[in-house]
Amino acid sequence: MWELSPRVKAEAPAEYAAGWEKQRRAAAEILRRFGRQPGVILADQVGMGKTFTALAVAVSAVLADPGRPVVISVPKAVGHKWINDWNRFAKTYLDPDTAREIRGPQEPIARPGAFFSALAEPPETRRHLLVVTHQALSNNAIGQFAELAAVWAATGGDDCGDEGWAYRRQFAKWSGRREWAVTGRDGFSPETVSELLQTPPEQWRRRWQELTGRPLPWDPVPAAVMRALQRLDPAPVLELLDRSPKRRSVDEARDAERLAETGGALKDLSRRRWQEAMVGVDSDLSLLILDEAHHTKNNGTQLSRLFAPPRPGTPDGILYRAADRMLFLTATPFELGHDELLRILGRFTAARAKDLPEAFTDETQHDLRSALISARRTSRQLERSWGRLTEDDVRHFDTWTVDEIPDDLPADVRTAWGDAQRAVAARKRMNELVRTWVIRHERPRNRTAIEGARVIPGVDAATGIPIDDELALPFLLAARIHSLASRGSANPPNFAYGIASSFEAYLRLSAGDGSGADEPVADDPGADGSALATASEPSALDAEMRWYDERVRAAIGIGSGVGVGAGVGVAARHPKVEATTRRVMDHWLKREKIVVFCWFRRTTRAVHSSIEAALRDEIRARGARAFGVDPADGEEIDKEYLRLANRLFRRDTSSRTNLAYRKIHDKLEEHFRSKTSPEAHPELASWTAEAVIRNFRTPQHLARVGGLTRDLDADGILADVFAPGASRRSLADAWTDFIERVDSPSGHPELFRDLLGRDLEAPAEQTEDADEPDRNAESGRGSELGAVGLADGSTDPDIRRRRASVFTTPSAPEVLVAGSVMGEGIDLHTECDVVIHHDLDWNPGIIEQRTGRIERIGSLAERRGTGITVYVPYLAGTHDEKQFRVVRDRQQWFDLVMGSRPEGGLEDSDEEARVPLAQPIVEAMAMNLSVG
Repeated sequence: MWELSPRVKAEAPAEYAAGWEKQRRAAAEILRRFGRQPGVILADQVGMGKTFTALAVAVSAVLADPGRPVVISVPKAVGHKWINDWNRFAKTYLDPDTAREIRGPQEPIARPGAFFSALAEPPETRRHLLVVTHQALSNNAIGQFAELAAVWAATGGDDCGDEGWAYRRQFAKWSGRREWAVTGRDGFSPETVSELLQTPPEQWRRRWQELTGRPLPWDPVPAAVMRALQRLDPAPVLELLDRSPKRRSVDEARDAERLAETGGALKDLSRRRWQEAMVGVDSDLSLLILDEAHHTKNNGTQLSRLFAPPRPGTPDGILYRAADRMLFLTATPFELGHDELLRILGRFTAARAKDLPEAFTDETQHDLRSALISARRTSRQLERSWGRLTEDDVRHFDTWTVDEIPDDLPADVRTAWGDAQRAVAARKRMNELVRTWVIRHERPRNRTAIEGARVIPGVDAATGIPIDDELALPFLLAARIHSLASRGSANPPNFAYGIASSFEAYLRLSAGDGSGADEPVADDPGADGSALATASEPSALDAEMRWYDERVRAAIGIGSGVGVGAGVGVAARHPKVEATTRRVMDHWLKREKIVVFCWFRRTTRAVHSSIEAALRDEIRARGARAFGVDPADGEEIDKEYLRLANRLFRRDTSSRTNLAYRKIHDKLEEHFRSKTSPEAHPELASWTAEAVIRNFRTPQHLARVGGLTRDLDADGILADVFAPGASRRSLADAWTDFIERVDSPSGHPELFRDLLGRDLEAPAEQTEDADEPDRNAESGRGSELGAVGLADGSTDPDIRRRRASVFTTPSAPEVLVAGSVMGEGIDLHTECDVVIHHDLDWNPGIIEQRTGRIERIGSLAERRGTGITVYVPYLAGTHDEKQFRVVRDRQQWFDLVMGSRPEGGLEDSDEEARVPLAQPIVEAMAMNLSVG
C-alpha cells in the first residue's frame, strides 16, 4: 500500500530533471515512513516543489486503493494553484492512460456541503483527488442552505405534519428580511425558500436550478449530513420559531427587533448543528494532505479544531479519524516556537492508523520537547557569548572542532568555543529525533544581492541611500517623535520606520491610523496574524509630538492638520521610493519583469504611483523624440501613440481588412502553431498571437520598439518581436516558452480570458474599442494592461489572483507592486527573476518567503541557468539601516536558534554590530533532514 507507484514516471523534462529526482525520492521516503508512522511533515524550502512531491504521494495512494479518495486541504488563496499544478503533474509525470484513469480535482471545493457531496458520489464517478479549502470545513463557509436543512429536519423531514408545514411557511415568509436567518441574498427569496421546504433535500440541487436558473456543482445538503441532522433534538429549533413573529404587525420596528433576535439565534444554532452533523459523517480517506500546515500551530484556531477529538455541540473533530495517514506541508517549520511545532506534530494523533511502530505518543512528545529546548538553550547561550567577540577574536575559530578546547585562548573566545561545542551536540541530538517526522531540503543559493545605495543604477557605494541635506529634517524629526512615542510603550507606533519607507506611510501613522501594515483579508481559519507581530496600535500624538509632526509635514509639502486621504499629495520626493523607482525603470527598459514588496500599505500605493509617473514620463519622452512632438504636449504624444496603434493593430472588420494587422497576426500565429503539440487546443496559437498584439497596442510596448517612428510598419513590429533583448531572449522566445507551458487540449481558457480581456466565445472584433487601445482599466473578465500592477490586502482577492496569474506570462503588467498578502502561496517565477524588498520584516523567514515567490523549480532564473537578483534598498543613518543590519545578522542565526521567533522594534538591539558566526560552527550546526 505505502510505496511509490511505478506508474509515476522517473524521467522528467530536462529543465525539471534535477528537481524531479529529489521530489520523487522524497515521495518514496514519505510513503515508506507511512508504513511505520501516522504522518510526515514535508518542510522543503520555498520553491522546491512540495506540491509535486505531495501529488506523487497522493497518486500512489490512489493507485494502491482507488476506492478511497485523497483530500488535499489548502488555503483559499492557493486553491486554483493546486488545480493547475495537478494538471501539469498529470501531463508531465503520468502516462496518458494513468492520467485518464485518475479522476483528479476540477475546481477547489469551498463549501462544506460540496465537500461531503463529493465524498458521497458513487465510487465509479467520485473524484480520486479532491482539493478542499480550509474554509470549506470552517463555520465561515456554511451558507444559507444550512438554515433550510435545519428547519426541514426539525419540522419532521419527509413526515412533516400540519404543525410542521405551519413552521415552514412561517420561516419562508420572513426570508428576504435582512434581520432573518435567511436574508434573501444569492437568490433565497421567500418564494424560493417556500418551494425548497416543500421538496426533499436530495432534490434541492435540481429544484434550485429550476427556480433560479443557476446550477449548483454539488448537492447543497449531502444525504449523510441530512441523516445526521434528523437525529438531533428538534426542540431548540422549534423553540426559536415559536419566539419569532407569526405575522406582520403594525409595529414594524418591533417586528424587526424580534426577527433580528430569533433570526440571528436560529442562524447560529443551524450552523452549529450543521458542524455537529458533519463531525458524524465518516469520510474514510486513505490520505489527507494539509498545505500551509503551520496554521495549525495554535489549538484555538478553526483549522486546528478540525483535528481535535469530537465534542458534542461543537464543530471539533471533522477530520478526526478521517484519514489513515496525514502529510503536512510547510516551508516554515522552524520559525515556530517549540510548543507550536509539537502541537502541529500532535495533529497526527487524529489519523486513523493504529498499532504503528512509531506512533506520536506522549513519550515521543516528551523526548522531542526536551531535545528542542536543549538545542534552543545552548544556541541562545552561544548567541550571547558570540556577541561579546570582536573581529580579531574570530580568527581563533578557523580551527574550531567539537573535540577539545585549546589552552591558550582569551577568556571570551574560550567561553564561546565551549558554548559552540555544547550547542552542536544538542543540535545533533535534536536532528536525530526531528528527522523521523520532518523531511526538509534546501535550495543551493544562487542569488545576487544588491543592497543600499547600489540599488540606484550607476551607484557602486557600499553604503545606505544618502538623504540630501534639504530632506534630512523630516527624518530627524520623525526619529524624535518615534523616541517620544516609545516612552513607556511596549509597542509604539513605527514613526521612524514609516518615514523610512515612504512619506505617505509616516502620514498615516501620525494621523493615528494604526500600523499601516498591509494585511490580507481575514478569510483563513488558521491565520493568526503572526506575520504582523510588529504592528502598532493607533496612537494620538501629544502636544510635543504634534509640534514636531507639523514641521515634518511642512518639510515634505503637507500643510498642518492635513490628513492622508487618497487625494493628499506629497511635494517632496522620497529618497528610497525614488531609488526603487529608478531600479524598476532600469529593468523595465530591458523588458524584464520585477516584483516589489512593501510592508506599509500606503507605501505600496506610493511606490505604485511613483513608478507609474516615471513610466509615463519615459513613454512620453520617447514618443516626443520619435514623433517629433513638443515634449511638453503630453496629450498630443498620447494621440500619436493611439494613431499608430490603430493603424497597425486595429482588427479586420466586415467592411475593411487591415493588412498590417493581418500580416502581424498571421506571422505570429504561424510561429506559435509550429511550437504546439498535436494535442493542443486548436485556438491556442491564435489566442497567443492575439495576446501579443494586445500588448503591443499599448504605449508602454510601442515606446520600447526599436526604430519607433510615425512610419513604423508591420515588418518593424515583427523584427522587434524576434530581436534578442538585453538578456539575449526575444519577446518571441518568451511567448514561445509560455505556449509550451500551457500546451494542452483545454488551452487554459481561464488564463486566456484574462490575457485577451474578453470571453473566448465572443469574436475578437466585438470586444475592441475602435478608438482606444487597452490601457489601464480592467476589461471585463480580462486583466488590466497597465505596465504596473498593484496587489495588496485591499485588492479584491479575485483581482489579486488574476494579476498574479497574468504576471507569470510575458504579458503586462511587467511590474507588480505587492503587499504582505502576496508573500506566501503565490507563484510569480516563470517570467520574473528580480525582486525588490522595499521594506524589510524583522523576521528573516518572512523575507525568505517573499523571495521564494520568484525562486522556484521551473523559474525563469533556473531555465536561464542564472540566479535571481534581490535588491534591498535602505536609507543611510536611519532606523532603516539599523533594521537592515539587524535582519542581516538574524538571517545567520535564524535557523540556529530554533523556537525563538524574532520580534520587531528592538530599540536597544546591538545585533547589527555582531560579528558573523565562524563558518566551521555554522557547518557543524547545520540541520540535515534531507532524503538521500
